[in-house]
Amino acid sequence: MSETIDSPQAFAYYSDATYDYYCEAPPRTALTEPEWRVSRINKTTLHEQWAANLKGSLRNNLATSLAVVAALDFA
Repeated sequence: MSETIDSPQAFAYYSDATYDYYCEAPPRTALTEPEWRVSRINKTTLHEQWAANLKGSLRNNLATSLAVVAALDFA
């Protein structure tokens, strides 16, 4: 019996007064590469939302800073 284990993800975390932002991408992805999948969780309601870029993809975002991540379009 064989088992497939996914390789670890690149991960970045940001936080402001309202949200925690979680960013993940394939291993060794630079924060400046548009390969990031970003979600945010409201600290009060615990409601999770995902960021989508202009093409509707969840995995084509940048994760360079809190300002960049917070400005993404969350649905």
